[in-house]
Amino acid sequence: MSQHQLSKKMKKIELGQLISMLANIGVFVGIFLLAFELHQNNNSLKAQSRYNHTMAMAGYFDTVANDSDISAIIVKAQNGFDLNDHENFRLWNHYMYILSLWQWEYSEELLGRIDAPVHLWLQIISREPGPADNFPGMTEHWETTQDAFNDEFRVLINNGLNAQLGY
Repeated sequence: MSQHQLSKKMKKIELGQLISMLANIGVFVGIFLLAFELHQNNNSLKAQSRYNHTMAMAGYFDTVANDSDISAIIVKAQNGFDLNDHENFRLWNHYMYILSLWQWEYSEELLGRIDAPVHLWLQIISREPGPADNFPGMTEHWETTQDAFNDEFRVLINNGLNAQLGY
C-alpha cells in the first residue's frame, strides 16, 4: 500500500469517526431536549392538579351554598336536631364525597403536586372545636366507612387521630 493510499484510507476513517461523533452529540442533545420537555410536562401536570383541586373545592362549597337540602341538613345536624333516614343518607353521602376528596388530595400530596391540609382534616374528624363544628357526625362516619379508603389514607387519618386524641 502506498503512502497516498494509506493517507486516503486514514481520511476515510477520520470522516467516519467524525460522523459517528456528530451522531453521538446529536443523541446527547436529543436526550437533553427530552429531559427538558419532561420537566415542562411535570410542571404542567402540577399546575393542572392544583387547578383540579381548586375546582373540586369550589364545587364542594358551591354545592353546600346552593343546595338548600344539604345545607339545611348540615345546619340541622349542627344544632343537634335528629335527622330522618333521608337526611342521614344525604349527610352520609356528603361526607363520603368529602373523604374521597381528602383521599385524592393526600394521593396528590404524596406525588408532590399539592399540599394537603392534613391537620385540618384531623381537627374535623377528631371533633376539635372550630372546624369540626361544621361537620357534625364526621367522627362516627369515619369510624363506619374507613374500610372504603386506601391503606395509606386510612393509616394517615387513624395515626393522626390517635396522636390527637392521646391514644
